[in-house]
Amino acid sequence: MENTLLIVGTDTGCGKTTVAATLARALKKAGADVGVMKPFASGVDVAQMQPMDDAAILQLAAGLEEPYDWVTPERFQAPMAPANAAPLEGRTVDLEKVRAAIRNYVGKHAVTLIEGIGGVAVPLTQSVLFSDFFREFSFPALVVARSALGTINHTVLTVEHLRSRGIPVMGVIFNRIQQGPLDLAEEVGPPLAARLCGIENFGLFPFVNPGSHLTAQAWVDALPIKCEAIQKLVERIMRK
Repeated sequence: MENTLLIVGTDTGCGKTTVAATLARALKKAGADVGVMKPFASGVDVAQMQPMDDAAILQLAAGLEEPYDWVTPERFQAPMAPANAAPLEGRTVDLEKVRAAIRNYVGKHAVTLIEGIGGVAVPLTQSVLFSDFFREFSFPALVVARSALGTINHTVLTVEHLRSRGIPVMGVIFNRIQQGPLDLAEEVGPPLAARLCGIENFGLFPFVNPGSHLTAQAWVDALPIKCEAIQKLVERIMRK
């Protein structure tokens, strides 16, 4: 069951971390040895992982306490694309360091979930996009998209961009960004988006409150690991 899944989003704030953490938690509950990485992160404390950082949430969900440099080898304080954040800190983005960290990490666990940064075309340097960097690894990608109006356009563009870089797309999961019953756009948009792309639709991921009043552990404990979409993903991964 040794495999790696790249979890990417249609844009910033679409729910990548929530989906990745829930999947990590569900895989662990199913008995899988799961590792997690977020190789590039911005808007973080570069010296020490903070409890509510994406990387910390992923580690907590997977039941791990691994070194910051293993999980997020390249990190920036400014909350923007690495290509723009690095110069503000008088640095250059060290792609070779990240490349080596990923190759070293993926052999440590039977399953590795790697969360992206922003959307798939985020510039890591002035000439290298996120998708350019990851094409050499050939990891399949799970696309996280919002379920709301506009998801057809965002999903199709994201999938086509990944394919243009030779990155295989495993499927898409649609994250709800609001509570309550589905509106018409949520009912018809996600199935059509997946069909137009010719990829598997793992379904809807329920709305999860950001929970600023919760501790990291309480937030992780409340993740919907039994939702149908996550269970479909767990079954797919565990079969490999």
